Formats: sequence, structure tokens, C-alpha cells
Amino acid sequence: MVAHKNRLTTDAAREIRHTFSRFLSILVLSALAVAFLSGLRATAPDMKFTADNYYDRTSLMDGWVLSTLGLTQEDLDALAAAEGVDQVEGAWTVDATAVDCIVTVRSMPERLNLLEVKRGRLPEAPDECVTEGLLLVELGLDVGDTVELVLDKDHEGDLVRTTYTIVGVVNCPLYVGTDRGTSSLGSGSVDAFLFVPGENFTYDYFTAAYFTGQGLKELNSYSDEYEDRAEALLDSLDGLAEERAQLRYDTLIGDAQKELDDAQKELDDAKADAEQELADGKQELDDARKELDDGWADYREGQDTLERELADARRTLADALQKLNDAQKELADGRARYEDGLAQYEDGLDQYEDGLDQYEDGLAQYQDGLAEYQKNKAALDGQQAQVNEGLAQYEAALKQVEGTPAYEQVKAQLAEQKAQLDGAQAALDEGYAQLAPVKAQLDGVKAQLDGSKAVLDASKAELDSARATLDDTGRQLADAERQIADGRRDYQNGQAELAQARRDGEQELADALQKLEDGEAEYADGLKEYEDGRAEADEKIADAQQKLDDARDELDKVEECEWYVLGRNTNAGFVGFDQDTERVSNLATIFPVIFFLVAALACLTTMTRMVEEQRTEIGALKAMGFSRLSISKKYIGYAFLASLLGGILGLAIGCTLIPAVIANAFNIMYAMPPLEFREQTALCVLAVLAAVLCTTGAALWACLSTLIATPANLMRPKAPKAGKRVLLERVGFIWKRLTFTWKVTMRNLFRYQRRFWMTVIGIGGCTALIVTGFGLHESIFAILNKQFDEISLYDATVGLDEDAAPDELAAVTDYLDNSGKVERWHLTSQHTAEASNRGVAYDVGLYAIDDFEGFTRFMNLRHRQDDEPVTLRSDGAIITEKLSELLGVEVGDAITLDKDGRVDVRVDDIVEHYVQHNVYLSAACYERLLGETPARNLILLKYGDGAQSDEVSAQLMAMDAVTSHSYIAAIRDSFTNSMEAIDYAVVIIILSAAALAFVVLYNLTNINITERTRELATLKVLGFFDKEITAYVYRENVFLTLFGIVLGLVMGRFLHAWMVLTVEVDIVMFGRTAPPYAYILAAALTVVFSVMVNIAAHFKLKKVDMVESLKTVE
Repeated sequence: MVAHKNRLTTDAAREIRHTFSRFLSILVLSALAVAFLSGLRATAPDMKFTADNYYDRTSLMDGWVLSTLGLTQEDLDALAAAEGVDQVEGAWTVDATAVDCIVTVRSMPERLNLLEVKRGRLPEAPDECVTEGLLLVELGLDVGDTVELVLDKDHEGDLVRTTYTIVGVVNCPLYVGTDRGTSSLGSGSVDAFLFVPGENFTYDYFTAAYFTGQGLKELNSYSDEYEDRAEALLDSLDGLAEERAQLRYDTLIGDAQKELDDAQKELDDAKADAEQELADGKQELDDARKELDDGWADYREGQDTLERELADARRTLADALQKLNDAQKELADGRARYEDGLAQYEDGLDQYEDGLDQYEDGLAQYQDGLAEYQKNKAALDGQQAQVNEGLAQYEAALKQVEGTPAYEQVKAQLAEQKAQLDGAQAALDEGYAQLAPVKAQLDGVKAQLDGSKAVLDASKAELDSARATLDDTGRQLADAERQIADGRRDYQNGQAELAQARRDGEQELADALQKLEDGEAEYADGLKEYEDGRAEADEKIADAQQKLDDARDELDKVEECEWYVLGRNTNAGFVGFDQDTERVSNLATIFPVIFFLVAALACLTTMTRMVEEQRTEIGALKAMGFSRLSISKKYIGYAFLASLLGGILGLAIGCTLIPAVIANAFNIMYAMPPLEFREQTALCVLAVLAAVLCTTGAALWACLSTLIATPANLMRPKAPKAGKRVLLERVGFIWKRLTFTWKVTMRNLFRYQRRFWMTVIGIGGCTALIVTGFGLHESIFAILNKQFDEISLYDATVGLDEDAAPDELAAVTDYLDNSGKVERWHLTSQHTAEASNRGVAYDVGLYAIDDFEGFTRFMNLRHRQDDEPVTLRSDGAIITEKLSELLGVEVGDAITLDKDGRVDVRVDDIVEHYVQHNVYLSAACYERLLGETPARNLILLKYGDGAQSDEVSAQLMAMDAVTSHSYIAAIRDSFTNSMEAIDYAVVIIILSAAALAFVVLYNLTNINITERTRELATLKVLGFFDKEITAYVYRENVFLTLFGIVLGLVMGRFLHAWMVLTVEVDIVMFGRTAPPYAYILAAALTVVFSVMVNIAAHFKLKKVDMVESLKTVE
């Protein structure tokens, strides 16, 4: 028995060598099936495993807190003390512009959300930063370059510096996806992140707080347990959030009110100071005005005084001139009289001289008589002379002091002398008395002479007097002439002085006028400066008061502080990665099954043909006493070894290559570290076990079905299938026109039903997989064209503040009306609500439409399967198709809307829509259902050339009424990026399906030729050439391929529809039908593979040995 077993083992090994191509085909089919199953099944867990390790390594937050009024250190301490919270870290953020990119500037993390350096290093100085590679590419920068940040006017002081040196490129676990969040700058979306040291921020509060939960790090971030525990932690913080939010509100309002009160007091003080300064300035101006007015009065008075003094001077000079002229006339008259008096004087002098001559003659006679007398008298006279001399001295002494106070004193002093003189004189008088007679005679003569002399003297005196008078007159005339000359000089000098005084006066007045004019200019400048200062002060005070009033209004408008405690499920990258990996996981739910079915079918066919080929050998073994199990072991072992080796090969490829390829595709839109492979023993065992079971099960079934027969029957060749007319033979007009070879082909096709259907189903399955692959690609990406080119007919949306003032809204609409870059716009109402139908609720965009015709110019509401017009009734709703499928409702059914209360509304129509869910109501229906007028808070924009306009978005974002601006292209790009990773998986499906199709075709064709070797050899013996034999086989293969393609196209349509429903997520509806090119490409690939297989079959047909093939085994 041992020998028998060894012989069977040897025979099995020999069988593998002789039918290696068959063995290889089973191995490849098993490898493909296992690789596809294990690869797609392992991809999502491996990627989530990699992501979870990345999150744990970087301490990604489990939750984060946002507050409408910021977070204080006390808030962080309270959060850290909460039950279940492990670590807490605050963060600062501010949005800025770097050239033309919007960046979110964040503080460097220390414990949570740690950065991983891809290139360079982390910041070590305050003026250093790190960022992502995307920003460097956009700005054309590199590590070592500097980047200049520009903050908007509301945040200019939020950073200490705005110029930083880029020292590294990093990945941040908060930004694993492409979404960087929204911003109030630019177009409304953030382009990149940038981290700087926290000391650069000037905030006195944190803009966000991140925290981790106790025990959550040990859990898989994408597991249900993690989600439940994280949700429980978030729910447990609701009470703390309410408490801290209220405390923050009370503190902030109190502090703000105190600051406002202090600011008001400071403003009042400043106003009083300004009023006092202005009053002082006004007083100075008034004083200056008075001084100027006094100056002008003095100036005018000076003018009058100058004119008056000049007039007086002119009159004085005129009078002086007149007096000079009169004096000149009088001088001329006096000189004439002087000349007459001088002539009379000279005549009298002549007469005097004549009388003097006569007197001298008589005197001579007298002198002679007198001489005697004198002689006598001489003595007396000598004495008399002495007396006279003493008297003369006496007189002279008195003369000297005459008229002075000393006169009497001197006179008293000389009284004694005078008395002596008088005594001497008396003695002399006595002597003279004796001479008196002589003297008398002489005196008589003398008297006569004296009389003459007296007459002469009188004449002389008169002449002298006249002369003196003439001399006085001459002197007076000379003096008069000098006075007149002096007067004329004085007059001329007076004229010169008058002219000089006039010039000096005029100059002084001119200087005074210039000074006054300068003073007026200074006064005007001072008055203007005062008025400007007053206006400026009034404006500043008014502005300050307005700011205070606005601050009070803003303070009054400050809503109650809200804490938003959020989890990882609000992080777009975290959630998007989960959803996209789930899409890949969804692909693994059906495709591997189809692969296994096709592979199992091919293996079943292969093993069945192999067993039937060796039925004579099996019969001999059975006749020799081998048991069914012993005989089956050869074939089961053959299938087991091929499927096991194929399964191991498939595991090596599927568990490494396929996840790596898909993960690499995900790196296009997700910043994840290199893929880390997770141990998935169960999956590997299951995949290999499934391949082994399928193949060995097919072998076992083939063996058992054959071993039922007796050895004698088995040792005879299998009886040919009984000939019978096929269906086509009953169509005479066709059958009669067929040649012999075509008739044989038709009989072979329809007579061997099992071979026919096994081949057709194998080819059809592969074709269906290819159709599904190409169809999925189109279904995923074609919806974006339909959604954003055919349904959403706008380029951007503008969110409006529902509490904006009418003038603020008017500013927005006026700008849009006057902007040349905006073709049209529509104002509508859009809110977030939940829609349900006695089950799960889904988030929807709730539109309240008051102008349906205008709205449809921006949102094309249409049916997917017909062209019937869509109308919005006043008492019903229009919902999107995907939402209707999720809720399981049709037209006429009711759904429940939850927006500040639950209301039911009837579904009037269902429209085509692919991205997200919408519910459309009329404004009247909205108001009737919800009891409030819908706030018009959304503007749909259509740009003139269909292109984005950052200028318009920047202008809109700067307006108070605008809260957001989003380009529809950005949303489209986001979905496109999200779908690209799925597209890689689809490409893998297409390639795997193509490979499977080729292997199946090759295997089935090879089996077909092998089992028909005797038939083909007989045809060769009958004289058929190789080309005719090839054409004979080709015809069958072509028909089988065509039938398989037709079946595959039909199967592909249904498989594609089923796969679309399986793969798509809640917020997206994929295309429901595969495009024509998917069917064409699938059919073309199948044909190409069939041609390739047939070419290979041709060479095998040429090698058929007629002698060996026709040897009988009986």
C-alpha cells in the first residue's frame, strides 16, 4: 500500500510537470483572487493602522475647545482638571497673507499635535518658522528663505513680527487632508499652515484649546470603541463648558464695561482739557485781535498825526518864509534909512569940525589965561587929583559890585575912605574958593567956550549918538541879514527835515502796516489753526465718543459666551481619511467575491477537464483496488498545491503591493507617513483558505462525480455526446447557407452545453468586472461635471450675517451691481437642518426660495431620468435624489425637518443632485412651517467669464455684512482630490480584472484544445491544414467570446449599479449608469485578450501529434 501511495505521489508530481501550464493557470487564478481579496481588505486596516500610529506618535488631540470669547489660562486649568481629560494645551492662531496665499499662522505645539519634520529643523529663534511643502511650491521659496506676512487691519498688532525665516518643512496631524479651513481673508479659504514660536503672539487669551482623553491613546482612532468613549468624554464636558462660558462672559463684560467707563472718563477729561486749550487759544486769538485792532487804530492815528504834523510843519515853514520875506523888506527899508542917517551924520560932523576949530581958537586964548590960573590951581589940582583918584577908586570899587548883594558891604567898607576924601575935598574947595574970581572970569570965558564946547559937544554927542545909532542900525542890519540868512538856512533845513520826517513817518507807517499785515496773517493762520484744531478736536472727540458708543453697542450685542467642545470627527482630514478608506473597504465587499467566483469557475472547469481526460487512468486505478480517496488525493493535492502556492503568492502581492499603491495614491491628498503594515493573520488565512477551498472543492467535486462510475466505464473513453439537431438547424434559410466547417462549429457550440456555459460565464464575469471598473471611474468623476457644470450654475457663494444692518447689506448689493466682473447674482435663504423619516436623520441644506425662476438660473433643478419641468409649490418640498433614497421616500410621502423644532412636509418632487443633500421650500411654506421669516443669508455669484475673481472676493470679505466667500471650484477640487484615491483602487480593479480575463481565456482555450486533441488530430488526418484547424477552433472561440462579452455587458450593467450603491457614501450620489465607453472598452479588451490567446493557441495546434492522439486506449 505504501508503494501504491508513493507511486501516486510520483504520478502527481509527473502530472504537474506534464501540465505545468494548467497548474500555472490555477496558481495564477488563485494568486489573483487572493491578492485582490487580501489587498483590498488589508488596505483600509493598514492605512488606519498607519494613521493611528501617526496620531499616537504626534499626540493628536482627542478633542478641542473653541470659545466665542477666547479661552483663558483658568479655562485651560479647569479643562485639565475635568474627569477623563489627560493633557491640555492652548494655542494661538491668526490668518495672514503671504504674497497671494492665505495662511493660518499657528503657535508651535509643545505637547499635543506635534509636528514631524520632513526637511530642515524646528524653530529655535522667535523669528523662525516652519511650514508645509505646498506653501514653498506656491511661493517659489525654500528652506532658508524669508516669508513676509501681511495681517489685515483688524489683526495688525496680533504678531510681534511679520517676517520669518523658514527653517523646516513639516507635517501636522491637524492637517492630514487638503482642507486647511476657512478664513475671512481673500477668497475665504486657507491655502497653507505656518507655525511660529508662541512668543510672537500678543493675545491675552488662547484662540483654541486641545486636549486628550485618558485611555484613548491605546484605542484605534477609527474604532467604534474609540468613537463611543470620545463621544462620552465630550458629552461629560458640557456642564463645564456652560459654567466656564458663563464665567468668561461675566468677566469679559465686566472688564469691558469698566474699560469703557474708564475710557469715557478719560475722554471726558480729554474733552475738558481740549476745551480749555481751545478756550486759551481763543483768548490768545482775541487778545491778538484786540492788539491788531489797536495797532490798526494806532496806524490810522499815526497816519493822521503824520499828515497833521506835516501840515503844521509846512505851515510853520510857510510862516517862517513869510517872516523872512517881511524881514528882508524891513531890512531893505532900514538900510535905506541908515544910508540917509549916515549922510546927515557926515554933514553934522563937518559943521562940528568947523565949530571945533573956532572953539580951539577961543580955547587957546583961554588956555593962556588959564595957564596962570592953572598954575595956581595946579597945586590944588594935584591934591584934587589925588582926591579925585581916591574918589575914582572909590567909585570904581563900588562900580564893580554895583547891582550885587556885596554892594552895600563894599560901600560900608569904603565909607571911612570916602570920609577922608570928602575932608580933603573940603580943604581943596576952600583953596579953590580963593581962585574963584579968576576962575569965575576964566569960567565966564570958559563958560562961553564951554557953551560953545557944549554946543559942540552936544553936536558931537548928537553926532556920536547918531553915529552910535547908525552903528547900532548897521549892526542891527547886519544881524538882520545874518538872521535872515540863518532863517533861510533854517527854512531850507526845515524843508529837508520835513521831507525826512515825511519819509521817516511814511517808513514807520509802512513798517507798522507790514507788521499789522504780518500780524493779520499770523492771526489768520492762528484762527485757521484754532478752527482746524477745534474741528480736529471735535472730530477726534466725536470719533472717540462714537467708538465708545460703538463699543457699547458691540458690548450690548455680545452674545452669551459659547464653548464648542469638538472631537476629531470635526477635523476634515481625520474624517475624510476615514471616509475614503471606507470607500476602499466597500470596494472589497463584492469585487473579491466576483473574482473568486470567476476563479473558482475556471478552476472547476480546469479540474473537471483534467479528471475527464484521465478517466481511463482513474478507472484502472480503481480497478486495481485504489480507494476513491486515494485516487482523489492526486487531483485534490494538485489543486491544493496550486491554490496554496497561488494563495501565498497572492498574499505576498496583495498584502504589500496593493495597499502600498493605494496608500501612495492617498498621499496625493493626505499627508501621512509611509504605510505601516498591520498584522492581519485572520485575513491572510481566510483568503488562502478561500482559494484552497474553491480550487480543491472543485477538484473534489470533479473527482467524486467521476468516481461514481464503474472501473469498466471509466476505462473506456467517454462516449461522444449523442448527436442531435441544434436550434440553428431549424432555421433553414440560414443553415443551408453555412459551410461544413461553420455547421460543425455551430453544432460544437450548442451541443456541449457545459463547456459553452463555463466558457461564456468565465468570459462574461471578466467582462463584467472590466465594465464595472470603467463604469465606477466614470460614475465617480462624471458626477462632478454634472454637479458643478450642469446643476450648480454659479461660481461662488457669499455668506451674509443674518444680523447685518440694512445699510451694510445695501453696500454688498450695490457693489455687486456695479462690479464689472460679476455677471449676475441671486440673494436667497439657506439654513442647516436635519431630515428624517422615522429613522436616521441626515444633515441637509434647507433653502427658502421666494423667487423660484431667479433661483433656477443658478441651481438647475431637473429630473435625472426625464425632462419633465420641476415646479415648487407653496405647500410642499423638493428634495434631492440621494436623500430620497436614504430616507426611502417617494413623491407624495412626508419627511420630517428638524430646525429649531420638528415639522412634517410633503415631498412634491425629487431632483437630480450628486453632492450633499438639499431640501427646497418656498419662502411662504418655510414661514408657515417654522413660524419665522427666512433670513436671506446667502448670495449665489456668477462671474462674467466664469473664472474666479480674487479681487471681488477680497472686496466682499472686507465688508461687515459678509461672513464667508467660497468658490464652487474649490469644493469641486476637494471632491476631485477625495475621489482620486478611489480612482487608484478602481484602476487596480480594472488591471486585475483584465489579468483575470486573460488568464481565464487562456486557461479555457487551452483546456478546450487539450480535451479535443483526438478530434483535431482526426481533422488533420482527414487533410485539414493547420490554418484550417486554427480557423476551426478560432470560430468557436470567437463565438464563445462574443457570447461571453454580451453576457458580461449585461452582468456589468447590474454589477456596476450594485457596486455604485455599495461604494458611495451618504453625502454623495455616484452616477447610476456606466457610460457607453465602459462597455466598448470592456468588449475591446476582451476581444484583444481573446486574439492574444488564439494566437498562442495557433502554435499549440500546430504541435498536435496525430499518431499519439489517435492511439486507442482500449
